[in-house]
Amino acid sequence: MAYLYKDFLPDAIFQPEPIDTPKAYLEKILGVALPMPYQPQEARFWDALLHKESKHRHEAGFVDFHHVVATHFNIRNVRAMTSEGLLKLWFQYPDAFSRWLLRHWVLNQPHLQIGYLYKMISAIVLYSDDELITHLWFDIFEFTPSNAEIFTERKTYLKLLHEEYKLPYHSLEEKLRHTLSELVEKHLEVQAQYLTNISHAERTYLFELLKTIGADQQERYDALLRQVYPELFHYLHWQVMLDNPTLEDWLPAYFQEYARSKVFDCKTETLTALLNEKNQDQNSFYAWYYHLGKHQEHDGNTCLIWIDGLGAEWLPLLIYLINSYGQTKNKHVAKAYLSTANLPTTTEHNRFEQAIYIRDFDAYIHDEKPYTYPDDLIRQIELLQAIVKRDIIENPYERIVVVSDHGCTFLAQKRFGNFKKYDFQASDHEGRCLWTDQEHQADSDFLVHTIQHGEHEGQKTLVALKHTSLYTTPAREVHGGATPEEVVTPYLVISKIDDRITYHINLLTPEISVRMPLLLVDVTPLPPSAPVLLWKGKEFLLEKQDDHWGVLLRGFKAGEYQFELQVLDQKFDLTLTMTGGFKERELL
Repeated sequence: MAYLYKDFLPDAIFQPEPIDTPKAYLEKILGVALPMPYQPQEARFWDALLHKESKHRHEAGFVDFHHVVATHFNIRNVRAMTSEGLLKLWFQYPDAFSRWLLRHWVLNQPHLQIGYLYKMISAIVLYSDDELITHLWFDIFEFTPSNAEIFTERKTYLKLLHEEYKLPYHSLEEKLRHTLSELVEKHLEVQAQYLTNISHAERTYLFELLKTIGADQQERYDALLRQVYPELFHYLHWQVMLDNPTLEDWLPAYFQEYARSKVFDCKTETLTALLNEKNQDQNSFYAWYYHLGKHQEHDGNTCLIWIDGLGAEWLPLLIYLINSYGQTKNKHVAKAYLSTANLPTTTEHNRFEQAIYIRDFDAYIHDEKPYTYPDDLIRQIELLQAIVKRDIIENPYERIVVVSDHGCTFLAQKRFGNFKKYDFQASDHEGRCLWTDQEHQADSDFLVHTIQHGEHEGQKTLVALKHTSLYTTPAREVHGGATPEEVVTPYLVISKIDDRITYHINLLTPEISVRMPLLLVDVTPLPPSAPVLLWKGKEFLLEKQDDHWGVLLRGFKAGEYQFELQVLDQKFDLTLTMTGGFKERELL
């Protein structure tokens, strides 16, 4: 060559650089700047990247890693992607190469290093769904998060995976149950941060935790429950306004005790005393039964939805779910009533004509073999959530009425002190009622009821007044009897928000003392469920205080605070001043 070309430079002038890896070729030949080091175990991904980039001509010189990632995922501005958006990309591109590329992009973004996603992505080796899901669930227990946002971030990711993408997590339940048991020594507020209200194990854990809570911790536990398992909170708390013109106070009190009994898996003394008083005999039962009466205000312009087996015990939760999910479709509960079922409390004698019939709830209860605590209560709550979303919120009618044919009782089981006292072998519904043409004398355990209308008019039936059945002792929830939980049902009127009431508020205590921090507010007209006060992510449920709503705001220091008051879906800003408990006298 030198002989032919006199100006040719000698070989010694050149410094040869080896191109011994795909990364070196990408950077030195193709002009692609890549921040991650080459690792032989990742050779297949580097080969794929080399093959991909070899198809492009980067005429403007070197391109950076952002450009490579943006091109691959077809994103204009990859730097603007949120952590949640990056996680969505992970599941939209399930191939290992795409996930490898995304992982290295995340690991090279300094602004992401303080987040939970960065920690999870760092640990990825297999690039599988199961691997990432396991890390998202359990890595939080292996370190002390530096801030509360880590917990919020994790919860957001898990809800995205399991509620939006419907990815399974059931194989992790047993490990999660064991891991959660190690939280028990932590403060309640700390435990709440780890819980997402997604898994069965978490919900079971909250039931177990509830049984360890002393009276001095009940208020803190209620706050925790409202935050992490609001469905159970609203089942347990009867803070609802009913539209019955004449309603005896003992009925809401009874159902409050029934809910407590079911949540604690016991029969409270208060419930027993109320039942023995109100269902003492046939006459005492009829007194309140006919006073409450059967409510009806649906007509041809109303869509009637009949949920079989849904007793009044579910009314507060039902209102909460409809108002919560209904925000997406502008639906809310306009009126709420307690109503009565016909005796005996069986479906046959409580049918609704021209109604949308939903048997899911009743079918689940009939399949209990036996009733299992707390699993069946948890699944009933989940089932009611699904029914509300599918059959009420998605219903196109602007005016809907929800009714039921009867409720059920879980307290007729043997483990609550019941035993086989009677031998009416021809009884129905596991001994809760009996058709008869013979003469019987009513007593403290059953009444003799004559059917007043319908095809069985004039026939007689024996109906259990309390939890002692007429034949066998049930092993599951049953119906047919005359206990309040069997005979009282919800009656809800649901309308579009366009027809809703506009609420007005008046803060009665703009200044309160830290020694007696009682906030009082007027809400007119009266809402069907309790207002909620919010401050920095914390929720305070207001309770009825005579003609006002009130809540004790313990734990606040003197100063001015900005709260938000929620009345159904309507929001109001409140400014509240907390004083130190006494005012200093002016210096003379």
